[in-house]
Amino acid sequence: MSEEKAISVTDLSGLSKPATVLIKKISGAVGKVYEPTHVKRMAKANAAAAMIDVQSEGLRRRALERLIQEEERKQENMESVAAKSIPLLNEDADPEAMEDDWVSHFFEKMRNTSNESMQDVWARILAGEANAPGTFDKRTVNIMGDMSSQDAKMFVDLCRFSWLVGQDPVPLIFSTSDEIYVKNSLGFREIMHLESLDLVRLEGLANFSITLQPRDNSVDVPLKICYFGDELLIDVSKLQDRTLNCGKVLFTRSGLQLREICEASPVDGFYDYVASRWASIQAD
Repeated sequence: MSEEKAISVTDLSGLSKPATVLIKKISGAVGKVYEPTHVKRMAKANAAAAMIDVQSEGLRRRALERLIQEEERKQENMESVAAKSIPLLNEDADPEAMEDDWVSHFFEKMRNTSNESMQDVWARILAGEANAPGTFDKRTVNIMGDMSSQDAKMFVDLCRFSWLVGQDPVPLIFSTSDEIYVKNSLGFREIMHLESLDLVRLEGLANFSITLQPRDNSVDVPLKICYFGDELLIDVSKLQDRTLNCGKVLFTRSGLQLREICEASPVDGFYDYVASRWASIQAD
């Protein structure tokens, strides 16, 4: 992140109340990030370097300079993510309710992240937690800390196949050998990798299913499921044993949390693919 970007948000009077509170919360947990610290840090570093005995400059001075550079980079990463999170705050965000331990843990895990796209994801997590404290577990933060940009893209690719079944987000993966999955680079190997990251659960032999209970003795109400805003109605009465096949993959708790900030887009033809598959089941 550039020095100008860090300095541009130093005037707290120009920020919303949630943004101001978030900045103070971060500063209390990990130190000040919204001030022109670059010059101050370098001045302190140069003073420390000058204190090294002239006769022992060599190795120790290079080690100190390396440490200074590493800490400078980490600080810039933290400032960048903090700055990116500010525009994502809601008016009713409650950063004050965020746990200090969570904030410290968050920045400990993300401070080595310099990739721009990954910083964007970290910023959405930080803002999401500020908007609704308790949204993201520390375990989810740990998983995010272990993810590469390729892992993140793989997870987004999976989320493109996610439907809302009732109120539950479900990635509908029926057979990875089907063309719709193959041409969108989602195969068994990718899903296995996401399972190793504890983002999904994979059922190898059978399928996950949802058993729909009748509503008293009334007439069945069609089940409404949704794919990126497009609704599909399922005639529950025509399902065998009132059971809906939901494929071989489910999100874990952490997967569900990260899905909420995932900027996925619908897959062309997937709505029709699912509609056709479930229509054939109801017709049997």
